[in-house]
Amino acid sequence: MCKKYFKVCTDHLDTDRIDINTAAVSGIVASGIGYSQFEETMSAMDVPIFREKYYAKIQDHMFNEWEATAVEAMEQAAAIEREAAIQEGRVFNGFPVIDVFADGAWCKRSYGNNYKAMSGVAAIVGRKFGKVLFIGVKNKYCLICARAEKRQEKPKSHVCYKNYEGPSSGMEATIVCEGFKESTNMYGLIYGNIVADGDSATYAKILASDPYEGYVVSKIECRNHVLRNMCNKLRALGKDTKYPKVQRKHITDEKVMSMRKVVTTSIKHNKNNPRDIAIRQIHEDITNSLNHAYGDHRRCKDYCCSKDKSILSSTVGELEHSTFWFRLKVILNSVASKSRSLLEDVDTNAVERFNSVVAKFVGGKRINFASRRSYQARCSAAVVSYNTKRPLYTLHKKILGKSPVGSLQKLEGRRE
Repeated sequence: MCKKYFKVCTDHLDTDRIDINTAAVSGIVASGIGYSQFEETMSAMDVPIFREKYYAKIQDHMFNEWEATAVEAMEQAAAIEREAAIQEGRVFNGFPVIDVFADGAWCKRSYGNNYKAMSGVAAIVGRKFGKVLFIGVKNKYCLICARAEKRQEKPKSHVCYKNYEGPSSGMEATIVCEGFKESTNMYGLIYGNIVADGDSATYAKILASDPYEGYVVSKIECRNHVLRNMCNKLRALGKDTKYPKVQRKHITDEKVMSMRKVVTTSIKHNKNNPRDIAIRQIHEDITNSLNHAYGDHRRCKDYCCSKDKSILSSTVGELEHSTFWFRLKVILNSVASKSRSLLEDVDTNAVERFNSVVAKFVGGKRINFASRRSYQARCSAAVVSYNTKRPLYTLHKKILGKSPVGSLQKLEGRRE
């Protein structure tokens, strides 16, 4: 034996990298997995890992870092939106005015009818640059409180993340309204126009709260949601057995898409025209799209229809005095009433993309992260990912105070 002592370290001693355990936990969050999945993966490679209790300790620290990094990312996004609004001269009472997108998501899939999620998130995204400005999470459940209640005892001292009472479907409206009320305090901004789906509850809550004295927030409906709802209602009417089959058979995908095409073509043609004229033209084209789809082209515009301006089918004559035809007109008139929004030709894809990033960080909504703090922190991690495109690089840079080196920089640099 050489009788010499050596110090063998399992981690880098330099300060250019964060320690291996912290790096592992940050990777767990960024990958959208939890301790169980990490343990299984490492066990397959016969690599020992830390205990779950120690993991929880590191995780809590990393959640603080994710949330702090998200706040910085949102502040940077608000700063560029603010500067652009000032340059455009959009200022009211000293506050720059910007347009925003807003939408919400839940911790589990509803499949259109099961709105019982324990947690929900909503985000406000700037329209100009498409980055998240505000995020809020509502929780109806706290694991520690629930266990104490089940045992009929007083819960131990803890940080409780339960912050919402009420139906899960109301989380989005509550969060978005809070974002509007805090915009002047947080960033010195007014959210002048909100681009959102057809959910009227959110906009009604904003108007009721009157977040900006003397300034009324306007709503622009998402083009995609308006068109999707129109198509869904038309197809549903075609399956409604209250009406004779001889009438319902006329609702085909070809007819539905024909009406949809008239709407999109009219928007594209009129969007650069004077506003009042454009709104009127779009309204006329939408109401006429029903006749166009069923062969009556007498009132069709050349940019919407290249057919002879005459009646080429007897379908309109057969249906126009029926209740079924009246119901079709009600659906199209509802779309026509949204001509002002449709003229904007804008969708909520920016905030929908953010929701998909959230889904990635929470394991595709297949893992329950809503028991304590995890869902909230992972939503913050999603903000960092969405705004910077380099989530782990940005997080590690904040922790170290300088740019990290190694494979991480190369990986996320390739993905940009």
